[in-house]
Amino acid sequence: MYSVLDKKGAIREVQRLLGYVGTKLGNKAMRDVRISGVYDKITADGVKEFQKNNSLHITGRVDQETFYLLYSAYVLAKRRNTENLSVELPVGFGAYNQEIRTINEMLAYLTEYYYGATDVKVNNFFSNYTANAVSVLKEVFGFERSEIIDEDFYSRLLLEYRSVKDSVNFN
Repeated sequence: MYSVLDKKGAIREVQRLLGYVGTKLGNKAMRDVRISGVYDKITADGVKEFQKNNSLHITGRVDQETFYLLYSAYVLAKRRNTENLSVELPVGFGAYNQEIRTINEMLAYLTEYYYGATDVKVNNFFSNYTANAVSVLKEVFGFERSEIIDEDFYSRLLLEYRSVKDSVNFN
């Protein structure tokens, strides 16, 4: 989460919510919002689109009502998303499942992207390497450090993976 005094953190939170909700709804204007901490035109357009779709006053600014509805839409979309997982969350060391392979692929890609190297082994096992990558990326994303993947972190991991992969493929 973020502190109210941390404007970049607040902007990143709005961008995270817009991106996630936009991805789940298939809304391009919201889905295209990137997590940067900068309130740019793409972010404002995503907010306007969300406001329009929810019969709010269209300003492009996030007021209390807009944030409340955006967060509510995020919680609903997240709940629907995690209902389709083949792995039960939270998950940690020792888990063995095909979904863990997908998680390891995302962790390997993101640790390579952010740090230029990765120790994550892409297999079906939640290993020490997986746990370490989870802990490091939780800190990067502003979560409390731990080696457990819960619903919030899984949603963020998926969103960040798609966002980074799209930006790399775009360039």
